[in-house]
Amino acid sequence: MSTSFDRLFRDDSWWAQLGFPDWQLAFTVHEASDHFADLLDYEPVAFVSKANPSDRLTLEQFRDRLREAKKEARRKEEEKQAALVERRRQLGWQMIEAAYSAPDADDQITTGRWAGFSRGDATAWCWNLFQYEFRGLAHPKIEVLHRGMEELQAGGLPEALWCPERAHELHARGLKPREYRQHHEALGSPTHMPRLR
Repeated sequence: MSTSFDRLFRDDSWWAQLGFPDWQLAFTVHEASDHFADLLDYEPVAFVSKANPSDRLTLEQFRDRLREAKKEARRKEEEKQAALVERRRQLGWQMIEAAYSAPDADDQITTGRWAGFSRGDATAWCWNLFQYEFRGLAHPKIEVLHRGMEELQAGGLPEALWCPERAHELHARGLKPREYRQHHEALGSPTHMPRLR
């Protein structure tokens, strides 16, 4: 014999046809499914517009509109994400070019973990590494990364995490910041950006 809980999660139920996922109901319904038993005998005949009561949709029409609305929402979210990716890509290039055109770009760093780089190269490496390599960090490292980004945006040269050492390693392989970025773009590597001001 079928329980009211089993009836509630039938694939042919009207709420399943609308695409409501079972997990949204599962947490509350399992213990209280008997309280829903009376409701299971009801089915919608039509959906009526509050603004215009003569405007009615069948279950199938409502389901189709719901699917279209979901598709449209998904499309807009994808567009939003694509725009964000493009914004981060452009920002990275702008910051690298700004680093190389700064009045102190050729100043050599002689102390600290950035020693051996020009100011322009060190700044460009920071932007590249912050955008491409520091992903998936957990607290407290993510907080160190956020502080490093704030310092970088304020014109400083953060020594956050392993940034200078990674830059030295890439430089030793013969890579330059612009080439590194072009390589990642050619691969379609995603960019990451801690909080932007």
